[in-house]
Amino acid sequence: SVLPDDSHHQGQSYRFLYVKSLNELGTNFQLIGYRYSTSGFYTFDQTTYKRMQGYNTSEQDDEQKDAVDWTDYYNLYYAKKGKIQVNISQQIGTVGSLFFTGTQQSYWHTSEQDTTLQVGFNTTFKDVNYGLSYSFNQSAGGYDDDHMFALTVSLPIGKWLSTRTDDLQPHNDAYAIYTANTDNHGNVNQTAGLSGTVLEGNNLSYSMQTGYAGGGEGNSGSTGYAALNYRGGYGNANVGYSRSDGIKQLYYGLSGGVLAHADGVTLSQPDRKSVV
Repeated sequence: SVLPDDSHHQGQSYRFLYVKSLNELGTNFQLIGYRYSTSGFYTFDQTTYKRMQGYNTSEQDDEQKDAVDWTDYYNLYYAKKGKIQVNISQQIGTVGSLFFTGTQQSYWHTSEQDTTLQVGFNTTFKDVNYGLSYSFNQSAGGYDDDHMFALTVSLPIGKWLSTRTDDLQPHNDAYAIYTANTDNHGNVNQTAGLSGTVLEGNNLSYSMQTGYAGGGEGNSGSTGYAALNYRGGYGNANVGYSRSDGIKQLYYGLSGGVLAHADGVTLSQPDRKSVV
């Protein structure tokens, strides 16, 4: 790697994944993404940043003087050294399931670390899914610790509205989802959305969501998006719209495979291959 100060570096990085399921106990255990890198290891995207340490910021105009444009938000001083993530889930009979996730990221040149812990409980009552979780986040760089509580409710409205009387095929896959979370800084976020699939073979999927954030030290405002994704025999198509803090975006795309041969051209789904 050649960094912004024209220094040359060379290093190595190693990772492994361990997964264990104890079916008789209803326990799943994962040790994921542990990585140890020598001090000379940098990824390609890290080498594209312009600064070795510190940050570039620029103030907006007077009407948005409190907004900050993070023109260069990466600090190469915090070169990643090691990372370990542990996921544990435990089924509690027919009542529900508990889960725990812990992640710790260490860096070269500093003893500071990023630490994230999350614990939660999921359950189902009369087809309605409920989730309650608590998360803790401690970031390198002297930022305040974050504590967050979150509630999620998922309603299977497709199943409730279905007129089917047999179980040979799944019910209409449509869900209404509500989430709410609050942190120790007084910020409150709420979102409500709808997602599902339609058409034969569930080829067309849709999702829409609206939300509001307010209170505390963050900026208040509403957000929302809507998206359609079609998966057909000749390829895939998607279109979507989103808005947040006065910014509106429209996106669309096509993907697929094209095979030219002696008898003409054949269109198909994108070729997907799994690498083990």
